[in-house]
Amino acid sequence: MDRKIYNSLVENASFNIKLWQRIAGVLLVSNLLLVIYLVSSDHTEKTVLVPLGLKEAVWVKGKEVSPLYVEQMAQYFFQLLLTYNKQNVLSQYNGFLHYVRPEKYGALKALLMSDVDRIARNDLGSAFYSMKLKVNGMKAEVEGEQVGIVGDKVVSRKMSKYQMEFSYRDGHFSIEAYAEVKP
Repeated sequence: MDRKIYNSLVENASFNIKLWQRIAGVLLVSNLLLVIYLVSSDHTEKTVLVPLGLKEAVWVKGKEVSPLYVEQMAQYFFQLLLTYNKQNVLSQYNGFLHYVRPEKYGALKALLMSDVDRIARNDLGSAFYSMKLKVNGMKAEVEGEQVGIVGDKVVSRKMSKYQMEFSYRDGHFSIEAYAEVKP
């Protein structure tokens, strides 16, 4: 009788050990699959922003930003560069330079500061009326009427086209390049 009970207990213990080994094996496999998923998945989250002055929410994710954000920032930067007078040109250009990539900052600052001296010396001004803004990825192109002013008099009106290229790295939206597009 004792032997039957003993054999029954051994069988029961053996069954329980095998059951728990199988459960542990399944858990091990599921944990390995979870680790593989976590290592291979994209960990950047999409952050939705509503900065002051924007009419709609925009998003950033990793190195990507929404086209609406690029469009709004391009409008802002083009206005800083292309609409000025001798009293505000320095602050306009400094506001623009604040967003320029550090590698490009020195050359662009030298160019813009030489313009500041010329604008102040000759009492120049400019007004840019944007008519068309096109965004393609991290590039923006604006077309519009540029009005040249000397003193209080309008001296020129011409259609102009400008291009700007941006980047978004480590949470910083930066200007990579800026140029006038010649017809």
